[in-house]
Amino acid sequence: MTALFTNKDVAHLRKLGWPLRINQIQVLGDLHLNDARLLEGLVEMGVFYKHMQEKYGQGGSGEYTGLMSDIRDGVSDGTKLLKAFHALEDRHTVVASLYDANDELTALRTAVTALVATTINVKKRAGSRHDPKFYPLQIAAKRLIELWAYDTGAPPTPVHSTKSRPAGKCFRHVLNKLQEAYGGELAESVLEKLCKKARAKYNLEKRTQKL
Repeated sequence: MTALFTNKDVAHLRKLGWPLRINQIQVLGDLHLNDARLLEGLVEMGVFYKHMQEKYGQGGSGEYTGLMSDIRDGVSDGTKLLKAFHALEDRHTVVASLYDANDELTALRTAVTALVATTINVKKRAGSRHDPKFYPLQIAAKRLIELWAYDTGAPPTPVHSTKSRPAGKCFRHVLNKLQEAYGGELAESVLEKLCKKARAKYNLEKRTQKL
């Protein structure tokens, strides 16, 4: 299978302003090694994005659709089951005894009670969460920010992620190529927000190191 990204993309990104790895003493062969690392990261991203886009689509949740609704409805189902069990248990003594000849009713009571307790516990843990969403192009953008941070030492600021700055130009070249090949959408504001979040995490880690 032919990779979406090639050495031509790496060369183009260098022209757009993708820097060589920071604080590295350049010796013969380093340039090739830097380009190889960047290309490897881009190729892996392309393969992963293609897989995610085919499996989930833009914002699709695949096999998780309806998960949280079923968790919440499970409590109601369990309550109905417990109510039905009590109705069965409350039948005429002679009739009920037929159901419990070998302690079947007793075992069922224990199982149903435990099941209802489990549904309540799972619902409590789920809280107000919604079905998980997957945004392949957003995941790709996060990976791009990580690749940039690896080479520069820090993720770009939101300002540096705009179209007129090197980071913004490079990111858009890669993301546009992914979109053209496999589809997907990413609002302009999302890229800036991702950079802001990555930068805040980076700054927090730097401050923590100084303590």
